[in-house]
Amino acid sequence: MSTTLPAARPTPRRVALALLALTWGCTEPPPPSYQAGIRVESDPGQPLSGAHVSISGTPLGSSDERGSLLVSLTGSPGDVVALDVTCPDGHRAPEQPLSVALRQVAQDGRRPEFRVRCQPLTRTLMVAVRAPNTQNMPLRYLGREIARTDATGTAHALLRVAPGETVTVSLDTSSHEILLPQNPQRTLTMPERDEVVLFDQVFNKPKKHQRRSKTEVPSGPIRI
Repeated sequence: MSTTLPAARPTPRRVALALLALTWGCTEPPPPSYQAGIRVESDPGQPLSGAHVSISGTPLGSSDERGSLLVSLTGSPGDVVALDVTCPDGHRAPEQPLSVALRQVAQDGRRPEFRVRCQPLTRTLMVAVRAPNTQNMPLRYLGREIARTDATGTAHALLRVAPGETVTVSLDTSSHEILLPQNPQRTLTMPERDEVVLFDQVFNKPKKHQRRSKTEVPSGPIRI
């Protein structure tokens, strides 16, 4: 005669372990993580600090004094993620997000690096004047004196100008009315880089016309 043993009743601990095992079996492993270096520059070779990098509104960090930032991104190999770059004051953010392709670290240990530019909103324009014999002559920009020639007729001025802006500088000859030409100008369109313009001006003095003496007419009878 066989005897059937009663089934063991599950304890709370066994139930918890079973649920945990079921959860582990259904949870997918987290996606792999990839590291990438971000290099922020104002001009090629000029690192820029203080640029903020984010992804979908989540901050990832800011560039340091070397313009560098190391970010950690998740996804599948070959995925391309878009990073938003917010440039510091005085610089223009790129029109498009920075595209970063996810890939493993190279065999030599180097991480992939991606470069982005924050171009300056204004550029430096140096105006170098060389105008002999024009001591103490003002150099003007937008009607304002920005420099004055010295004893050698030279002057230098620095301007901050937005790229694409038209710049006109002039030498004010109001105190040198004898010189020609009067109030000469130089005009240029500011490029996307710092620039130096040479204002090389030669002035002339008008020639003095000698008055011809009137021929004296002899008095008395004229011999025919």
